[in-house]
Amino acid sequence: MAEESAQLETQALEIGRVLGDTFELIGGQTATVLGIALITTLPTRFALLAITDYYGISPSNIGSHWGIFAIIMTLTGLMAAVMAMFGQGALIGTAVAKQRNMPLDFVDAIAAALKRLPVVIPVALLYSLGILFGIVFLIVPGLIAATMWSVTGPVAVAERTGIIETFRRSQKLTDNMLWRIFLLMLVTSVAIGIFSWIAGRLGLLFFDTNADDLTAAVQPSAFLFKTLVDTLGAGFNLALSCSLYLALIEREGGGPMTDRLSRIFE
Repeated sequence: MAEESAQLETQALEIGRVLGDTFELIGGQTATVLGIALITTLPTRFALLAITDYYGISPSNIGSHWGIFAIIMTLTGLMAAVMAMFGQGALIGTAVAKQRNMPLDFVDAIAAALKRLPVVIPVALLYSLGILFGIVFLIVPGLIAATMWSVTGPVAVAERTGIIETFRRSQKLTDNMLWRIFLLMLVTSVAIGIFSWIAGRLGLLFFDTNADDLTAAVQPSAFLFKTLVDTLGAGFNLALSCSLYLALIEREGGGPMTDRLSRIFE
């Protein structure tokens, strides 16, 4: 009985270790993490800037454009989901290389993720829609889905799975660890939310506007500021997803040196 308990404890996901690995990855590969985060952030930022400027939407007149605004936010949300999964896939190669003390070219990591876009795009769309429907109806199913599918991005790229198999694989990896992963996501989301709130207050001081409203602003300085804030948050989330994925792989018994992960270098 004691041996079995010890084995279960060994297999348990350690939140502190995942966070430690996240900061270690960011510290060791700062330029790569922020570079990939910037690539994933810019398309959404430019899309919001162009559309809101074209329609003249601002915080003061959103009420009169609520239909257009809802469509814009839905489309940009889906775009953000696709770019986030693309970034996770691109960064996972760097994370694995760091654990192996091997150099990995930034361009190679991006190229590996680009090759998987035909799978990443539908996975991201299904992921977003599944969570949206779950939250709309009962909230809890949406949170469960977000937890079960939290590593679909790294799985799709690193393991080269198909669309359906990507979801099954993510569900298998997170099995029996949903509460721990949910707690990890909750803590980090609150931390990033606090960071964004502080950035918003700084926006009031330096740009005479709220940083939360910069999606409707066309000033270059405000655009750059909001892009910087989004990039920092995205960089942390990307590193966290990769660290979580590697921890789940190791918990599974294969360790971070498995053959399936080495395929990303091919």
